Amino acid sequence: MANTFVNKFKTKTLVVISDEEYIKLLHKAEILEEVDTFFRDSIRILRLENNLFIGEKSNKDENIIRKINSVEDGQRFIQNRLAVYENMWNGCGCKIDYYK
Repeated sequence: MANTFVNKFKTKTLVVISDEEYIKLLHKAEILEEVDTFFRDSIRILRLENNLFIGEKSNKDENIIRKINSVEDGQRFIQNRLAVYENMWNGCGCKIDYYK
């Protein structure tokens, strides 16, 4: 599973995976950071075979996985996402394009 999963990112910046695939990924990967968004499940920084990923749920309840370059990049991603969620709660009308 690990090699097949990592190979998906040779041509893509993000992939959408099934709940079953996500559960398998969580069992194989090391969870470096997990932050509950209180909105759309948790956002996780994952390490799998020296590769780093961000996992999150989209507004369509899809599991979106992005490859990242460093833990710091992942932490910035999480902080940016949490800031948008906070603004959404305050009624800003903000929307997230999960597929960018």
